[in-house]
Amino acid sequence: MEMLFSGRRVITSLIFFLLKFSMAVDIPLSVQQVPTIIKQSKVQVAFPFDEYFQIECEAKGNPEPKYSWTKDDKHFELSDPRIIVSNNSGTFRIPNEGHISHFQGKYRCFASNKLGVAMSEEIEFIVPNVPKFPKEKIDPLEVEEGDSIVLPCNPPKGLPPLHIYWMNIELEHIEQDERVYMSQKGDLYFANVEEKDSRNDYCCFAAFPRLRTIVQKMPMKLTVNSLKHANDSSSSTEIGSKANSIKQRKPRLLLPPPESGSRSSVIILKGETLLLECFAEGLPTPQVDWNKMGGDLPKGRETKENYGKTLKIENVSYQDKGNYRCTANNFLGSATHDFHVIVEEPPRWTKKPQSGVYSTGSSGILLCEAEGEPEPTIKWRVNGSPIERNPFSGDVISPGEISFTNVQPNHTAVYQCEASNVHGTILASANIDVVDVRPLIQTTDEENYATVVGYSAFLHCEFFASPEAIVSWQKVEEAKPLEGRRYHIHENGTLQINTTTEEDAGSYSCWVENAKGKTAVTANLDIRNATKLRVSPKNPRVPKSHTLELHCENKCDSYLKHSLKLSWSKDGEAFEINGTEDGRIIIDGANLTIANVTLEDQGIYSCLAHTSLDSTADMTQVTVLDSLSTSSLNLET
Repeated sequence: MEMLFSGRRVITSLIFFLLKFSMAVDIPLSVQQVPTIIKQSKVQVAFPFDEYFQIECEAKGNPEPKYSWTKDDKHFELSDPRIIVSNNSGTFRIPNEGHISHFQGKYRCFASNKLGVAMSEEIEFIVPNVPKFPKEKIDPLEVEEGDSIVLPCNPPKGLPPLHIYWMNIELEHIEQDERVYMSQKGDLYFANVEEKDSRNDYCCFAAFPRLRTIVQKMPMKLTVNSLKHANDSSSSTEIGSKANSIKQRKPRLLLPPPESGSRSSVIILKGETLLLECFAEGLPTPQVDWNKMGGDLPKGRETKENYGKTLKIENVSYQDKGNYRCTANNFLGSATHDFHVIVEEPPRWTKKPQSGVYSTGSSGILLCEAEGEPEPTIKWRVNGSPIERNPFSGDVISPGEISFTNVQPNHTAVYQCEASNVHGTILASANIDVVDVRPLIQTTDEENYATVVGYSAFLHCEFFASPEAIVSWQKVEEAKPLEGRRYHIHENGTLQINTTTEEDAGSYSCWVENAKGKTAVTANLDIRNATKLRVSPKNPRVPKSHTLELHCENKCDSYLKHSLKLSWSKDGEAFEINGTEDGRIIIDGANLTIANVTLEDQGIYSCLAHTSLDSTADMTQVTVLDSLSTSSLNLET
């Protein structure tokens, strides 16, 4: 691996440089520029156990930006004595002192200077109510054996997720099976009741984990009256059999509710989990089956839960749209319901407008395209206001792009593009900075670099220029541009010298020139000798149970001696720094000793050297002899 020493920094990978070259250089803050928001809050929830709630907005720009806020699209006054504003940013805190519900709403931060206005995404501040079941008197329920019934839960609204449980007063879960089912809304359904369902403590519990809150509904009493149509002399089994025969009936769907008819529509977002539920009353207890009309259920992503009453499809895609049918059967008949599943999607970017630096008289284009279902609406803003209110002359505006020609300094602005549909809004901003300045070199003058003979050297000359600039390098003592295949100047100004020699050492000048002027810095390059290794003895043949001794002779440039590190490996696997705990293998820097060798010690041993600028390795093949024949002892040196 080729390495480079630069001042106080060690840069160890050529990949690092290649990545760096592909990145656009930011405008130095010393150059006047529009504001850019660099930090903002997302959705903020006012949990009751927090001391305060911080809504963040930070921006950079020149001149330094000033901040303002809107709440629910109306001006929000930062001088409100109930909030604490941070210095030098738009961030503010709301102490949790009992009045936080006043601050619930959707906020937007604006950072402005004389050149433009940057706008944040909407920041929703949610102040959840403490969920409570209403205090109510619940009349006892009385039904006959075999009838169906629904115990309503009607959980209070609260911060999702919501988990619902049915338990008795002893906090034991109410058992659910083919006959008893809790719906997604939390109601408890009985396809047909039995005497054992009688109890006076059916309790619905609603848990809100993000609020660390569980609330309980008042207990409900359910009495199931046994049918007494048999003679008193009949056995209990006979009585139950006659009761069942009296109440037997074909399935009737309770979920979806009868008022929804035989068909309903369900909207699900792409990537989410689809849950369809069907529950039928009847006796015998109906069984539920699912199928997709005109197709198959997606294998690997679909499961049937709750004894078949719930169809679950994970990671929904557009291919999952269509009609699904649930069928509830018993021997007396069937009932069906069709779900028309519609797959939709919030907006997502396919092309976002990109910030750019332009010189006077140049042209540009901003693209803004998004996909989603329904198709998103695209709206443009300039400096936070609808573009229709403040158009620039010469701008050609369409929903998907804005083009401009012959830009002037007063065209500097922040363009915002919003893509919206019923499922959300996304925002992308693009800074248009019209700048005409002499090149500014951001690399420190008289920077020191070093590499080793035969490796590549990288001398930096990072710059900002508008209009575009030309970069040239020269050796100070030669005072002429460098030429030849060994030299390459990257787009960011860095000079790469390939296959360096000792003659490449010296001072170099980087010149950057555009229509507004030119500037230069000097870089100093040292060339060091490459690190060399030799492992001895070469290819030794060692009798079993004897001692193996290997030495790693190294030669290192005096400048790199302090950073030299040696390590040993066998067949590509590194040894511990000091050898093994039992002392059989000892590593002492350049020396490797193995006592009482075995056949397992046979292999390729490598010594590796690393310095701050280079690395190298040498190896030897060790053969372990199973015979003590002196004719086999051939130690090569």
